[in-house]
Amino acid sequence: MKKIFTMFAAALISCATALNAKTIYLNTGGAELWNQAGAVFFAHSWGEADNDVLMTVESGDVYKADIPDGNNNILFVRMPEGSTALNWDTKWNQTSDLIIPDGQNCYTITGWNNGDGSWSLYGSGGQGGQGGQGGQGGTTDGNPRYYYKGFIDDADFEPDASSLFHDGVATISFVKNAMLFVIYQVDGQEGVQYMTSEWIDGPDHATLSVNGNGGYNKWNCPMGTTTLYLYDNGDGTLEISSKPMAGKTLVSGGQGIEEVSQKSEAESRKFIKDGKLYIRVGEKEYDATGRQL
Repeated sequence: MKKIFTMFAAALISCATALNAKTIYLNTGGAELWNQAGAVFFAHSWGEADNDVLMTVESGDVYKADIPDGNNNILFVRMPEGSTALNWDTKWNQTSDLIIPDGQNCYTITGWNNGDGSWSLYGSGGQGGQGGQGGQGGTTDGNPRYYYKGFIDDADFEPDASSLFHDGVATISFVKNAMLFVIYQVDGQEGVQYMTSEWIDGPDHATLSVNGNGGYNKWNCPMGTTTLYLYDNGDGTLEISSKPMAGKTLVSGGQGIEEVSQKSEAESRKFIKDGKLYIRVGEKEYDATGRQL
């Protein structure tokens, strides 16, 4: 979204944001992505007030800027070395128009397309995550997000906020049966892939790995289970369990969304409409944020 300012208007906005501002972060993706060739970065936000601001280094590849507190729409711009103002004619790259999710403040660049990125929560403990690496089982800070799904009490159960794993823990309620598998959401644009029970290690836990073709094996959750645990095995697989497991590391993160758009290689495809990227899954269509049209 392109905005034109006068210097006087920009000065007024700067005064306003100084009084009531929030900090937003950009993980530039490192030297293989945006943080190369001496680039500088700008945050362009709107909502309460149109605002452009030059971002400053927070740590490593992470940059920060203060924007008006009421601005929840934002895009990030990569500019040539030495740029002191946002110039749409000389920019190198920019993200799509973004909405800042509740509880998240860091956008991570994961590729060179406008929509290649994901949101997470930047904390004092480390940088915003690299996101988009779903299925590798590594540490996460809210992306990818893991949900359980399956056949519960004789009915299909779709993933939602109630089935999200927060720091490796999720609650479950069932009376008769629960046959589960796990999906992970890489980001809103790439959709969701399946983590399936490739083999059962014992009566109360199973190893999960990616099945990119959308097929799955369901894990029979033991009766009486009220809490599910999701562990990172450190080898590209996860472990789902109905009981705590000694010597295992719970997956971290879990900033979720209310809607989950499902995707498998066989049933979904991307398409462009009015210059924007959309995803068709079966008979449903979703925008780049994962919201159904």
